[in-house]
Amino acid sequence: MEAVARAKRGDGPTLIEAKTYRYFDHQGIKGMRIPYRDPAEVEAWKERDAIKLLEVIGIERGLATQADFAAIRSQTQAEITDAIEFARSSPDPDPADILDDVYTV
Repeated sequence: MEAVARAKRGDGPTLIEAKTYRYFDHQGIKGMRIPYRDPAEVEAWKERDAIKLLEVIGIERGLATQADFAAIRSQTQAEITDAIEFARSSPDPDPADILDDVYTV
């Protein structure tokens, strides 16, 4: 609310730090059965997952319905599927381009 009020007053942007947690494994670790986090820690963060809380609060406040969120999840999954297919069907990049848009090495 403070950031919105600040913007409406014309006082410029506000940096909002949103702390969240990656509770799925990185691709390289997945399936290797190397525990590197306490399962209780992961479960505690799952309970305060930002997307889950957004849905709960949105429904409680009458801002959206469960069907609205289901539609968003479905659309997002379709976009992810399309992006993966695009990446898989795209040609490999030219190795000569490896340093394009790199400003320091």
